[in-house]
Amino acid sequence: MFQYNLEPIEEVVQEEEKEEEKEKKMDTNQYTYSEAYMQREYLLRALRSASYQHERDSTNRFGLDDEDDPETGTEFVQRIKDGQYVIQKYDPEDPDSRDYIRWRDPAKVTDRAGHRTWMKKVKDLYEIAEAKIMTLSAAEGLAALNEFKTAAPQ
Repeated sequence: MFQYNLEPIEEVVQEEEKEEEKEKKMDTNQYTYSEAYMQREYLLRALRSASYQHERDSTNRFGLDDEDDPETGTEFVQRIKDGQYVIQKYDPEDPDSRDYIRWRDPAKVTDRAGHRTWMKKVKDLYEIAEAKIMTLSAAEGLAALNEFKTAAPQ
């Protein structure tokens, strides 16, 4: 009777199992970072988030935000009757400006120069906080982040 030699197949299976084990080890060890690195990355992400929050808050604080457009004809007419709009004229300093209706309270003052000045200061404060996060201890980086978060326009 004829017998099959299964030894080569068993060797191939064992080699495949060894390769799978190596791949598993590579997957788990591939992205191992130090604790200091992870702390810095966390602080940098939080700093970017705080910077975006400063930008969102400043557009409202300096009167750059408008209300949402009216959703219905009735709401459109009511806002016109109530005077809750401003006719925006072309502004040579703003390349995106054109004549259009801005849905906003006309008593709300727009301060573009104040916004630009504040955002320049935010950028400077951001760079200082980023440098501290990258070069000092995690505790000192956290203090720099909190200092940045609490900054307010004068």
